[in-house]
Amino acid sequence: MKASLLLSLLVCFANTLQSQCTVTLTYTPASCSTCCDGCISASVTSPCPPFAYSWFPADPNEPVLCMACADTSYILTVYDNCGCTAIDTVSTEWTTGVVSINQENDVVIYPNPTSSIVTISSTEHNIIHYTVFNALSKQTQNHSCNSRQVIFNASEFSNGYYILQIELSNGQVLRRNLMKV
Repeated sequence: MKASLLLSLLVCFANTLQSQCTVTLTYTPASCSTCCDGCISASVTSPCPPFAYSWFPADPNEPVLCMACADTSYILTVYDNCGCTAIDTVSTEWTTGVVSINQENDVVIYPNPTSSIVTISSTEHNIIHYTVFNALSKQTQNHSCNSRQVIFNASEFSNGYYILQIELSNGQVLRRNLMKV
């Protein structure tokens, strides 16, 4: 009877802990606009270690990613030992000793968050190709185009975070976050 009561209490305690995990990402910028030497680290708050880490678009199972490329969005999903899942996203930048011009300001994604129609618009370069990835790195849409504005329907997407990978006519590849609500 005591063992049964103890087991019931442990199960109840574990279920209570499931909603108590968080992850927060911090990063050190890459050294140049084409460099992949930035570093992202995760701080996990959970009473149930050990943790499993899943990075997108990288694949290490570690709390620190030190091959982060400039101008890229990264998503980290952390799973704890009590069944809790926490997700955080960071968009990296790069630094120099002078003020840099952000070449990506000409690309706008709206509305964001969205419930249905999404517009990708560029004022300077044509959008050649775009791909949409879900938080598990699964490709959900992949389209070629050649215009300054692309409209697509996200109403059939599940609610959550997505990454848009956008290729411009000047050869630049951008990654942007999109939230479906």
